[in-house]
Amino acid sequence: MNQTSYYTHSAFIQYLQLVFVPCLALLGICGNIICAIVFNTKPLRRLRSSSFLFLLAASDVLFSLDLLPGWINTSFVRSLYSGANLICKIQTYISFVASFLHIWMVLAFTAERFFAVNFPLKHMSKCTPRISHIIILIITMPVIVFYIYPSFFASEVDMYGQCREKESHVHYLNHINIVDTIMTMFLPFIFVSIANILIIKKLFYSNTFRQHVFENGSSYQCRRTSYWTPYHTQLVKKSETNRPPVEKSIASIHRKQHGNDSTRQHILAELRLTKMLLAISLTCLSLNFPSYSLRLIVFYEQTQDDFKQTQNYSTFALYRDVLLHYMSYLSYSINIFIYILCGANFRRALKRIFFPKKKTFQID
Repeated sequence: MNQTSYYTHSAFIQYLQLVFVPCLALLGICGNIICAIVFNTKPLRRLRSSSFLFLLAASDVLFSLDLLPGWINTSFVRSLYSGANLICKIQTYISFVASFLHIWMVLAFTAERFFAVNFPLKHMSKCTPRISHIIILIITMPVIVFYIYPSFFASEVDMYGQCREKESHVHYLNHINIVDTIMTMFLPFIFVSIANILIIKKLFYSNTFRQHVFENGSSYQCRRTSYWTPYHTQLVKKSETNRPPVEKSIASIHRKQHGNDSTRQHILAELRLTKMLLAISLTCLSLNFPSYSLRLIVFYEQTQDDFKQTQNYSTFALYRDVLLHYMSYLSYSINIFIYILCGANFRRALKRIFFPKKKTFQID
């Protein structure tokens, strides 16, 4: 019995397709729209990772929307793709682009956090919103062009009403599949895994990290957070020259304490942000790694005898494939819960959206 026959006669798979997929899609659409709105608010736009997180939420919305045509075709309208090849092509294109942006946005903010934890002074001066926007353009523009061919020129609706690749393009698609596997699995997963290990190691020594910034960054942080103009600074210097020695010493002590407090708050905020983004990246790795490992297995089996694979496709293999794929889909929907659990600033911004009368907002 082949895979299609198993899929048709499996009540459990049909139940998952009928109930779990729309719930997952609805959660992903609503949750990620809320996340995109929150990260676009003024308090969170100042975060260097907000641009990556906004695009991550936007791509996850597209991916969640992309699940709906397949759900409708499988559960209700079996001939949805028949006579509507454009739906098949658009769905394939969105799936490619959204899944690529999902993992690469995770990679981007993981790299930003790695830089912030290990090189805090350079991170404060070099990592600007403009740099984040340039990185986003460098990532998105080639992807938008690269997936046009496999989506719009090498896909079609087969005789069973399923969206499939054209047999005449299989040779070229195999090469594209190799590139896609490297770019969406090998490179991001290796880098994110190594970066997360190094970030976790650094967080275990967070006292050393704070001490390093206190010793080297207090004066810089004081200048960075100061809102005084040069004219005001000159007036303060003139007034200090006319002060008695006792008042001068007291004023210098207050300034030093203010600088240390502001630096301490900044470092604590950076550490909390790092922990939240670390939770996002680790969740992405844990939910996608089994599915990507299965993709490697399937890619290897494709080099074997296709007829033998079809005959030996078992019920266990079907359940394994479906469950692992649905587990990877979960990574596109649950980020909002991680933000709420781990992000105090996110929670405060969320409250400001739903309860706008409350004017207070504190930096975490």
